[in-house]
Amino acid sequence: MTAAVQDTLDWTPRPPRDTPANLRAVHTDWRPSRVEARQVIRVAIHECARRNGGRVHVSLFRHLLTPLVPPAAIGAAVVGWTTKGYLELTDEVLPMGGTAGNATKRSPVRRLVAAIPPITR
Repeated sequence: MTAAVQDTLDWTPRPPRDTPANLRAVHTDWRPSRVEARQVIRVAIHECARRNGGRVHVSLFRHLLTPLVPPAAIGAAVVGWTTKGYLELTDEVLPMGGTAGNATKRSPVRRLVAAIPPITR
């Protein structure tokens, strides 16, 4: 048996990345670059809601983000602010868009129901 075949047989699935604990860790990352990313996402979400009658979706605000915003921070922020009640789910879904492999993956549209407070950490 070759090493490649053995590697294939020994492969075990990795745990899912998007667990609540992982999303919370990304959303509360204290590093200055991640705090800045959340600030940019917050502004983009508020602007997106203003332009779209309260509707918020990554495909509608992606163009408002700087290239330095990590993709994982976007999803973690949206989930975190949904959990805290600033965003609420709607019945509508849209493709995520963008240039990555998830461009055609669909995700729910949310509605901004309360202003997201300024990011301090």
